[in-house]
Amino acid sequence: MSAKTAVLLPVRPAFARGRARVTDLVAAEWLKLWSPWYTAAVSAAVVVLSAVIAQHDPYPVRFDAPAWFLPMLAAGLLGAHTVVTEHATGLMRGTLIAVPDRRRLVAAKAAVVVGVTAALALVLACADIVVPRRAAAGAVTPGQIAACVALGPVCGLVGMAVAALVRHLATTATGVCVVLGGLPLFLQPKQNRWEHDVSNALPYYSWSRLASHSGTMTVPVAWGTLAAWAVAAFLVTVIVLDRRDV
Repeated sequence: MSAKTAVLLPVRPAFARGRARVTDLVAAEWLKLWSPWYTAAVSAAVVVLSAVIAQHDPYPVRFDAPAWFLPMLAAGLLGAHTVVTEHATGLMRGTLIAVPDRRRLVAAKAAVVVGVTAALALVLACADIVVPRRAAAGAVTPGQIAACVALGPVCGLVGMAVAALVRHLATTATGVCVVLGGLPLFLQPKQNRWEHDVSNALPYYSWSRLASHSGTMTVPVAWGTLAAWAVAAFLVTVIVLDRRDV
């Protein structure tokens, strides 16, 4: 036969491509976090207010509680923002259509939250060091700065876990404030053994032991407590978003 036979090759649909790269997922979550104007505005306001509070703190201690309660809540609410706003607006359905692998999606969100909150905590730690105080404060060690940098991601991941469990804007914000701010104020270290142990298990008092050398727990236990909160919060977010319907 002189005529050539045409061979038709199957055309691959445009949507049947490989999985999105991790860098693409992280970039998308970064854009979703910073696209609202209020994210940068609130972050700047938190830094300024925390520096002002630290300047008027009468205690000659670096990284004292009053100046760091606000950043803790801000980091937790920022982490919750990455999850709860998508549920509230219905954007989560479109996100899961584009990225069916929910675990990869949570990992990308967590990477952005950890990076942003760690950077903000580092800025706050530097501001706490250079801000003028009424009384002389002691020297700052690298361990104190590391504890402050670690506190931001821990609070951010806790906020993500609360948002994954609650999925309601107002209730999520309340839950984050209760877990990160209310419990440390209510469960303070006291003579009661039970209350003392429970309070030491909270992220705030573990950070306080490392940053301001207050409390009775050892340094390895304090670091282990912060790490346990971060891992547990991440696992809760992964499990809840992987198993619950949107």
